Amino acid sequence: MSYTEFTLAGDHQHAMNVVGSTIVGLGFRAQIQPDGEHRFSRGDLQSSVMVGGIAGSRFYVEFDVLFGTDAAGNLTARIQRGSRSLFKGGRLGVGQADDAFEQIVNAVGAATTQAGIYLGATAE
Repeated sequence: MSYTEFTLAGDHQHAMNVVGSTIVGLGFRAQIQPDGEHRFSRGDLQSSVMVGGIAGSRFYVEFDVLFGTDAAGNLTARIQRGSRSLFKGGRLGVGQADDAFEQIVNAVGAATTQAGIYLGATAE
């Protein structure tokens, strides 16, 4: 599963709010999972399962954000693709999920830089 992990300085709650509000600002719904993972989704799952990648702007994508702490005590925010985004829509759907992932990563990078809390990022 591919991901991008941001390392963020400063108050952890503030940094989490910057990340979350940035993703919600892109039209995603936020949901905290029982294990503490933050799930962000956009689109209509049922439509996407029925018609796949031709669902257009209603194509369902989801991404999980796992917050943690690095060895230096800085907040980490790992943005990874949700598993359900990979199983529908064929080639067109994969392209839409890739575009949405890139949109989130770029927006979070810009917002955390603007907030003065961006320390770095790694991608896998």
